[in-house]
Amino acid sequence: MVNCQFDNRKNPMRILICAPSNGAVDNIALRLIADKNFLATSCPKKGVKVVKLLRIGQRNKVHPKVLPYHLEHQLDKIFPPPLDDSQKRDWCKTREGLLLEAHIIFSTLNSVQASSLLRLFQNGSPKLCFRCVIIDEAGQSTEPELLMPLVYPTSKLILIGDHLQLPATVISSFAQGKNYGRSMLERSCKHFQALCDGGGDDDQQKRLEQLPMLTLKQQFRMRPEIVAFPSAQFYGGQLQTPARTGENAAIPLKPYVVFDVADSRERKGGGGGKMKGAALPSMSKYNLEEAAFVMTLLRAIFARLGYPNLNKRKPMTFGKGALKIKIGVITFYQVGSLSFIVYLCLKL
Repeated sequence: MVNCQFDNRKNPMRILICAPSNGAVDNIALRLIADKNFLATSCPKKGVKVVKLLRIGQRNKVHPKVLPYHLEHQLDKIFPPPLDDSQKRDWCKTREGLLLEAHIIFSTLNSVQASSLLRLFQNGSPKLCFRCVIIDEAGQSTEPELLMPLVYPTSKLILIGDHLQLPATVISSFAQGKNYGRSMLERSCKHFQALCDGGGDDDQQKRLEQLPMLTLKQQFRMRPEIVAFPSAQFYGGQLQTPARTGENAAIPLKPYVVFDVADSRERKGGGGGKMKGAALPSMSKYNLEEAAFVMTLLRAIFARLGYPNLNKRKPMTFGKGALKIKIGVITFYQVGSLSFIVYLCLKL
């Protein structure tokens, strides 16, 4: 896909990249921003000095390093607000020009049907279409969400994700019961897998190779001790871990440890906010004993790393660089690459 004729005037290369969340979209954008000069030099045709990237969607939710590539940000640089009536026509033409000149457009699934995109790319003209639509984290999207970018004519659709990991977020139990949380990626994978079932192993392997489905079996995030269970439980033991993956000499801890806090008790409610002075009920669950245990555990971990007193606000070094401590919540989206995670399991 890199070695494409981005400057082909008859059928220009224009790629649409989508994902369910702004974070997932910006992660891809950041990598391509870092490699955009390489992408340009990889084009077989001369004349492309740089691959033009464009981000659309809610500007206040875009990563700061991606913001310079945002459509509205670029328009504001050309036409500083507020606009007067004499500038509106030029502003519209410039917006259209930025969209038409972009080689790669990034958007969340919810923003992909913006009126500016629909007006330009929905009519099906060869010059006004996406040569490829790529949807990342496709396993975390409901089918109606994933259908949103498919209003644009395209010759190739690529779904990237893992239907065996976190599914789409669906609050309604009724909708869950009707398989609303099932993604198109999951349905497609199960359909293709059913086509391969039966017959001998050799026949099954041949049928798998003919399907439009590719499974990546190497993982580069977890220690082998951590990946052993999910590989056996969900992936038929097929996951492979390259040597020394996840090792960090600066963290002298076991790959994973499980603690059973036997005297803890889960509670429900609290933190629901107020309305007209009255407290609102909350269905949130919390466990004070386990929260206290986590604090004790963190103090023990940092003491093991050479920081016995967490109350002193002094610069902390970690290995060769500064130690960055992040306190957050693991949601239905990727948390990124972390050195170690303390995960508290509440009964759902």
